[in-house]
Amino acid sequence: MRWKGGSLQDFSNALNRRGGDLLKTRVIGASKGKKTLSIESQKTGSENRLTFEDDAKTFAESSGMVIRVKPKSVEFGSSRNDYKAAPATEIEQKRMPQISAGALKMQGESLIVPPRGGYSLSIPDSIKGTPGTHLQFTVKKEDVQDITVALNKTASKPEFPFSGSASFRDVTIQNAPIDATLPPEPLEKPEPLETISTNDLIFIKLKDGSEHQISTPDIIS
Repeated sequence: MRWKGGSLQDFSNALNRRGGDLLKTRVIGASKGKKTLSIESQKTGSENRLTFEDDAKTFAESSGMVIRVKPKSVEFGSSRNDYKAAPATEIEQKRMPQISAGALKMQGESLIVPPRGGYSLSIPDSIKGTPGTHLQFTVKKEDVQDITVALNKTASKPEFPFSGSASFRDVTIQNAPIDATLPPEPLEKPEPLETISTNDLIFIKLKDGSEHQISTPDIIS
């Protein structure tokens, strides 16, 4: 509708003339010196919910008729003490270290999780079961050295460094090789560890104890 201006009551009357059987407005005295404009939908049912859109939304916000309400947020996990040991999990390969929370590091507002690192983080009781609440977090990958390379080396026979030598003029005497009593090599050498690459990074544990994976596509590529 077009409105050339006037009092709040004039605006309400113009809306009523234009609204027909769609909406009804009235001016209500809120307090001394203040009035409230009530806008009511004449159509019942959730599918006929009254909303402000396009120019109506712009006018409602610019005039102060409608004020955006900032969502209430609760931050948690800002302290290293909030992160507990990860739930027990199967070791994918023998000799592969168990997942641990011991090597986690806080860096500013970020938590760095190294290879074979893991943790559990509890949602505060104050927001559990609150309708309309969303959990928001950011996951970023960083390239690190493959830990299976070093682990595979520890499974092989150690190589001792050169024992050194002594020289005098044209004569060089080699020191005796390092000799150490080592346990006999196993008859069967352990299978070499293979690199683990997976998108199964984040799970949520429900009240009944069941765990459900939270999809994190394109984190590992």
